Amino acid sequence: MSWIAEFTSGEHPVNLIRLFVLKTTLELLCIPFLLWKYGVSASAIKGTWWAKWAYRNGYSYGLLACVIGAILCEAIVYDADRPRHQDVELEFFLSSKYNSELDQCKISDSSWPQTKTVLLRHFEHAEYAWRTKDYKEVVDMLTVIKAGRDVYGTFQVVPSYVIANDLGCAIFKLQRNRAFAAGMFFQEARTLVPVGSPDANIIERNIQLLDQMVNTLD
Repeated sequence: MSWIAEFTSGEHPVNLIRLFVLKTTLELLCIPFLLWKYGVSASAIKGTWWAKWAYRNGYSYGLLACVIGAILCEAIVYDADRPRHQDVELEFFLSSKYNSELDQCKISDSSWPQTKTVLLRHFEHAEYAWRTKDYKEVVDMLTVIKAGRDVYGTFQVVPSYVIANDLGCAIFKLQRNRAFAAGMFFQEARTLVPVGSPDANIIERNIQLLDQMVNTLD
């Protein structure tokens, strides 16, 4: 039965051509011919309307089969002609990446070790939310880091391409690119990432994927 599934999938170009030929044959030849024979047969049958046009008319079954077949072919061909697009996963930077970025910061403030601990704690919470697909919580936690303020008070704001990139990923999950919010965060990440960093390529890829998905799905 695998050949039936392969044929009706409409995914292979040869099968798609065969389906199109079958659909055309059913619609232009078989169905008109059976309609004519159906009417001729009905006029020769004695009995009730139901007998003449349904169960005693053998052409009714063939006509029904051809109509169903034509509808199925039409649906398969139409579905195969539609562009096949799906979301490609944007790359979300993890806490190890954020920790490395913080290690590169040249901050001599004596409170920096404590501040870094707070930043990482919030980020790890956001990372957990990302893994559990709680994207609103991801945005809330990353926004706290970006703003330098939580329910306990304020802390140092550290511009971060990791935070900007991950906000773009989470916002896209929540609302696509509505109001260009996701795109703007990816652009911010592009401006913050150090020149020559391998992460710059990841951010560029996220921007390209965002453009492709928005153009094809939204």
